[in-house]
Amino acid sequence: MEVQIEGGEGRAKNLPTWRSLDGKWYSKIFKKIIGEKDFTGYHFGMFCLVLFVFHGFYFWFGDWSFRLELRVL
Repeated sequence: MEVQIEGGEGRAKNLPTWRSLDGKWYSKIFKKIIGEKDFTGYHFGMFCLVLFVFHGFYFWFGDWSFRLELRVL
């Protein structure tokens, strides 16, 4: 899906999306984790989707525990 949305440029360069300011704390954390790439609204949405997919079954089946959370992370 990401390849189809972003096209040949990648990293949401040509997408009309929100981009974080370089001085913000969350932008600095993202850049340390991913590299010197922009943190965009598109990428925030995709990360949230992935977290929801990996954690969704805990909420539906009520099996959440700290140990299982650490396993998922």
